[in-house]
Amino acid sequence: MFKIASFARPACPTFSTAALLAASLLAAPLLPAAGADAQGLVAEAPPLETLFDAAPAGAEVVWAVPSLRGFSDRIANFAANTGLDRHAPELLDALDAFKQEMDLHEGVDDEGPLLVVLSGLGTAIDAQLDDDPNNDDIVPMAVMLVPVSDYAAFITSLGGDPEADIADVLINHEEGFARHINGYAAIAPTLEAAEAYAPGDAGDEMVDATGELAADYFSQGQLLMYVDVKALAPSLKPAIARAVDEIQNEMGHGNDPMERALPALMNGYATLANGLIDGTDTFVYAIDLAEAGLGITLGGQLIEGSTFAGMFKPANLVNDDAPADNAADAPADEDANLLRRLPDQAHLFAAGVDLTRFDLDAFLAATQELAANLGQMANEEDNLPIKQIVALYTDMLNVAPDATAMASVMYAPEPAAMMGGGFFNQLSVTATPDAQGTLKRQKEVMAKLNDLVIPMSADDDEAGEALSFETTYTEKALEIDGTQVDQYQVKTVFPPSLVKEMGPAGMVMGGSGTGGYLAATKNHVLVTTVTDPQLVTRGLKALDAEDGLGSDITLTQLRDTHLPADPSVEAYVSVSGIANTVNPFLMMFAPGGEQVDVPADLPPVGLGGSSDGDSVVLRLFMPADVFKFGVDTFEQFAPEAQDAPQPRGRRAPRAI
Repeated sequence: MFKIASFARPACPTFSTAALLAASLLAAPLLPAAGADAQGLVAEAPPLETLFDAAPAGAEVVWAVPSLRGFSDRIANFAANTGLDRHAPELLDALDAFKQEMDLHEGVDDEGPLLVVLSGLGTAIDAQLDDDPNNDDIVPMAVMLVPVSDYAAFITSLGGDPEADIADVLINHEEGFARHINGYAAIAPTLEAAEAYAPGDAGDEMVDATGELAADYFSQGQLLMYVDVKALAPSLKPAIARAVDEIQNEMGHGNDPMERALPALMNGYATLANGLIDGTDTFVYAIDLAEAGLGITLGGQLIEGSTFAGMFKPANLVNDDAPADNAADAPADEDANLLRRLPDQAHLFAAGVDLTRFDLDAFLAATQELAANLGQMANEEDNLPIKQIVALYTDMLNVAPDATAMASVMYAPEPAAMMGGGFFNQLSVTATPDAQGTLKRQKEVMAKLNDLVIPMSADDDEAGEALSFETTYTEKALEIDGTQVDQYQVKTVFPPSLVKEMGPAGMVMGGSGTGGYLAATKNHVLVTTVTDPQLVTRGLKALDAEDGLGSDITLTQLRDTHLPADPSVEAYVSVSGIANTVNPFLMMFAPGGEQVDVPADLPPVGLGGSSDGDSVVLRLFMPADVFKFGVDTFEQFAPEAQDAPQPRGRRAPRAI
């Protein structure tokens, strides 16, 4: 049938294909890029308010493509510019591929928008939770709105009677029922659904509910999804509770203490999920494609007064509903982009958090409550130290309670160090007015690890079957330009039986550990994960400047152009750093020692998020140059791919 059969069974091909604009579109990992050319599609598509007016009142989930041809043209240009068309020629006309798959050959308005509306999801979830076999037929209903320029030709091509008020049609080899509504052919899986479908004219409310921070990206999107979380919450929460109950009944009965603790862990995840549901009014998703690259934007409106919304309330708004009146009361922003204070050198990953954009007390309180609940669920007869682990984790969260910003970079490891297991070459910095206190608390937490013993079996007769830790802490191990540098070491001690089972890897891991340096300046605490004096020296020097990694031109251009302004969180994956890290291995193992040709100016993949207490937005951006680099690298190491058949008879993409 055209409808979704049940939660346990996959959605029917018609629904999933229409919702995502054909499988050919799924083949390209599409993501958003705001910019001048993003406005080109907006001019071709109707205003979002008009677009969503077509959705019925109470629609729980709505997918929309504002312009079929506009989206298809963007995909075509992007594929041609990055070389993706050489391996997926159907991308040169994704709209044609969609129409061919769906058997839509006549009467489609190629310039118009397409919508897929899902209704009755909450009711269907409730029905499934009743465990009544008679409820199996109660399923969510998907209605597809196809834009038509000639309704009669459209219906006739699908085997229907264009004169009928509701026509029986066969779409993608499945039965459906179609009505002509405001320029659309509304295709439903049942006659009743087709008769009942009516536009809700609620586009204004739906667009407003996307949240202020996500609104711009949503308006520029070429593939959109809107979810009414508030409407679904009464059904989603019992469904989560049922899932947790089933896990608790089916698991946690073995001899492995960690397995027996899994139900408690799942309960923790359920608490988090319920918090998200209780705190989120709407959820929106947008794909936007431009010449510069692709991105995905997630966002939503928060429920005022909820715990979740409170966590995302900036520090200067926690006690008032307006920003601080004077600079003395406002949080300092000199460390908001703390990545500027970390050394600019070859790296794999970098991330920064502006903690003044969150209510840390609310975060800590919620985390401690969750941790306490997990501790209370500990099965003491298993001798598993859940409460001790929870207490230790809570202490770790409170190491820097007054922190205003944090940043961390995983630098590209030296080949020799990588061969010896020194892959995690990480440098982190925390901005805090209590740097010395943070350093002291870090030392105390590390010492508590020595008392933590995690049994690997519930059988007390198996002596030594436990995981433990050995830590050392040496104060004033180094002194760099008058700054005291401490050294730490954490060794993980695996049980003998596990080491034996792991074979050669166990010989290496059996006494594995990590270590590094810690240093506190006036307002910063710096930590490394390797005992490299040069790295900690460079880190201390970079703290006094603001021209470090966060000032790199490829990173700043991506941040300023394609990520949310004033991000609460930001993260970057250096594709060039990863490729250059792999090259030494290719020299040894690739045929002929061929290495990846890495462009010097290859930009990173970026992720940015922002919050204001009322809404949130999270945006991923992947530059077109990264796609092109991926295609070129694939072809470099798979020459036969260059012999793939080239597209023929495709329409040349229009200029955008």
